[in-house]
Amino acid sequence: MGPSPIKTKEGWLHLAHGVRNTAAGLRYVLYLFMTDLKDISKINYQPAVYFIAPNDKEIIGDVGNVLFSNGWIEDNDGTIYILRFFGYKNPCSKFIHRYISRLL
Repeated sequence: MGPSPIKTKEGWLHLAHGVRNTAAGLRYVLYLFMTDLKDISKINYQPAVYFIAPNDKEIIGDVGNVLFSNGWIEDNDGTIYILRFFGYKNPCSKFIHRYISRLL
C-alpha cells in the first residue's frame, strides 16, 4: 500500500502505489482513495485515474517507469508534503506538495 493515511473531515485519505499495464510496458504510479472515518475498511471514494505517474525523465534508467512514495506529512496549514521516489537514478527522491482542499 503506502504511508499511513491522513485524517480529513471527509474520511481517511490514503496514498497507494499500483501497477498499470500500458502499451509501453508496466508503469508504477501513485493513487489516492478515501475510507470512512469510523470503518477504515469501507472505501468511500476510489480513483478513476492515477494521481501521479512517472514523467518523461523518470521512464528510462536503472528501474524505469517506477514511482512510489516513502511517506507524506501534513503541515498545520493543510499542505501535504509527499516524499516521492523514482527509479531512474536509484536512489533518487524529491518532495512535492499539495493542499488537502485541492485533493478533496
